[in-house]
Amino acid sequence: MTTNLFPLLAFDAVLILAALDDIRRLHISNLFPLAMVAFFVVHVALTGLSPDLWQHLVSFAAVLVVGMFLFARGLIGGGDAKLLASTALWFDLQGLWILLPAVTIVGGFIALLLVMIRWMVPARATPGAKWAALRRRGPIPYAVPICVGGIMTAHLTGL
Repeated sequence: MTTNLFPLLAFDAVLILAALDDIRRLHISNLFPLAMVAFFVVHVALTGLSPDLWQHLVSFAAVLVVGMFLFARGLIGGGDAKLLASTALWFDLQGLWILLPAVTIVGGFIALLLVMIRWMVPARATPGAKWAALRRRGPIPYAVPICVGGIMTAHLTGL
């Protein structure tokens, strides 16, 4: 059990740091998805190859393909797609069906909250880059719902 603790803590830490960075900069660095993949490799090395490893790879590939399609259409950011795919790598297909609704629900809640805040805060009250997220039509820091959904799913499924 102690060999599984480090990768799980690293999983949580990388997602939290990605969310905080996305809130601050409205951009997800490639280092976060790369760290998620690297820590998954460490996790597999510590726990051994399991017969369902193929499901983790399918989860990753499917989410990455759909994410890149949505990115090409301008519907989500490239960093969001990569972070979600690297998070999906940690889950088999059953876990993926928990992760995706969790991220979607949390993302919808955050989007609704931002719409309400943006509606209440006048545009002239948001000078400077510090309040860029409060613009009437600004981006949504989607690493936050990926973080919350990923951590919830990891702890619900006993990752």
